[in-house]
Parts: sequence; C-alpha cells; structure tokens
Amino acid sequence: MNDGYTCSDPGSGRIDPTTGEPAPCPSSATVRACEGQCVPKGPTPWSTEPTLLWIGQGTPPKCPEDRAPDIGFEGFADPESTFACDTCKCAPPTGSCVLPTTMTVSSEACPGDGPTATHTSFDAPADWGGGCTSANGIPAGQTCGAGPCVKSLTIDPPMVKEADCAVVVEPVPKLSAGEITFKQRARECLGSVSAEATACDGQNAVCVVSAEPPPPGFHQCIWREGEISDDCPKPYAERHVFYQRYDDQRTCTPCACDKPVGSVCTAQIALYEDAACATMFEVASVSSTNPPKCQDLISGSALLSKAALNEKYKPGACQPSGGQPDGALVLESATTFCCMPSAQ
Repeated sequence: MNDGYTCSDPGSGRIDPTTGEPAPCPSSATVRACEGQCVPKGPTPWSTEPTLLWIGQGTPPKCPEDRAPDIGFEGFADPESTFACDTCKCAPPTGSCVLPTTMTVSSEACPGDGPTATHTSFDAPADWGGGCTSANGIPAGQTCGAGPCVKSLTIDPPMVKEADCAVVVEPVPKLSAGEITFKQRARECLGSVSAEATACDGQNAVCVVSAEPPPPGFHQCIWREGEISDDCPKPYAERHVFYQRYDDQRTCTPCACDKPVGSVCTAQIALYEDAACATMFEVASVSSTNPPKCQDLISGSALLSKAALNEKYKPGACQPSGGQPDGALVLESATTFCCMPSAQ
C-alpha cells in the first residue's frame, strides 16, 4: 500500500522522479492548491496517508494512467464456489444360499415337539449342495415305540452367504483453483500529485490523487494489516477486509457401504419314497426369512431320499455412506481497509 511522501506530510527521502536525486519540498510561497483531493489523515494505528482503492465485482479496471498508473495491493473477499463431492453408491451384494442340512422327523404331527415325541434324524450330508442324497433314509412303516416314526418333518431354513457390497463412485466435475470466484475484488492504484500543488487547509489534511471518476468505483481508504475488528474512524466509515491468498482445505469423506440387508434365500426340499429320488411324494418350501419349517406327512411314510429344487438367492442392498464435504476454504493474508464512500 502507498504510505509515501507528500509535501503536506513531508517526512524524509523525497526523490525527484525526473532526476532520481533528492528533491526538497518547494517553499510554502510556491505551493499551489492540491491538484488531487484533500482528505483527512488516518489516525494511528491506521495508515496516515489514504490510498486509492477500487472495490467491486468482476475484473478490476486498469489503474488511471493520468494520476495513479501503478498497481499496488490486489485482493479478494467473499469466495463463491460450489464444492461438490462424488456421489457414493453401493453395488448389490453377491452371494449364494447355504442349504439346510438339519432335518428332523417326529413321531407326532406338527409342531412335532410334544413331550412324548420321538425324533429321528433325516439330515443331509454336511455342505450339501442340493443333489439327490439317501443319507439317513427312513423306510416305510418304521416304528418308534408304539407308533410309526414318521408323522411330520421339520427342516431348518437355508442361510444367506454373501460378500460385502462394492462401493460405486459416481464422479462429479471437480473445481480447479481457477474456478473459485469471489464476489468482491480490490485493486490499489499508486500515483502522486505534483509537489507544487499539494496545499490543503488544516494540519490534519493531506493531498492525494483524486478518487473522482473516471473510472468509477475508487475510494480513499486507510488500512491496517490483518483482520481488524475495530470500528472504522470517520470519515473512513466503510469497512472492508480483503485477502491475497487462500488455502483450499476442502475434501470429501470417503465412500463406504454398510453391511447388506434384505437378502433372501428360498428353496424347495423334495422328499422321495425311494433311494434314487425317482418317486417324489412331498415338497417342503423353506426360506431364510422364516423359522424352521414343520410339514405334516402321511403317517408311516418312507423317507428314503431328498433333493433341493428351485434354490434362489435374492440380493438385498447396502446403505452407502460418505461423500460429504469436509474442511473449508481458508482465506489468508488479510488487510483491513476503512474507506470513504465512492465518488461515483
């Protein structure tokens, strides 16, 4: 920012722009009225001499060549960008059915668990794949005590065996640093008035280049480094904070999938009177969502073989998580300006 020399506030070190040599202030008798704009000096700890600052939207204009051609501070405020995360989804689970192997014959009708019931195993082999098996066959008319062994059959439900759902990420266009825009921008334009035309009324006034248009949008502003919360001193009543850098710390939480829910296995267990699964006489439907299935049978029937039919795995679904914005766009290198209203 311009905090330099004027003859109304001389300090030291004035340089003649044409020779590069030290140049004293002209005598008071030769100093004409300020050719720019007389404005109040800034109070401590603000900058003493105001600076010419353009504030607005979009691309800043060129600095006015006639009075303040050089660019000084440039900053921005009020970031404006939509940070979008990828959409998290889950593929359907993959799995299969584990067929029941526990099948229990009762000497009583369903539910077959009375106190006088006799139970006989009709289990399938371990890791049964559903093919015809004569394991634990029961011949017709087999008795258990005073009556037939076969009056009902209870079959355990099948079980679902499945893997976790795979994460599916649907990308969305990502913002690059150049696509972050700001609602407000600022540009300081540096210049000076003629040393022979700096006279202002009053000791607290200083002659600076004019903020009068063209171009419009310029203000006379005093400034301090950092984000200053103090009230602005009059007549520099409009407070603005601008930044020169930013750190985009925004990220997205990783996508994940919960455990599968709602998957179902169903099958039919066919019962045969012979050991080769040729003569079917009963079919019991079982489901992983139901308790063990009890089915009444003809008293004294032969149960010599069994097979699984119409085995079906129906996948459920997984609930996705993640894909949520995290972090922030952090603005850095702040400068606080207190400005007079624009002369536009």
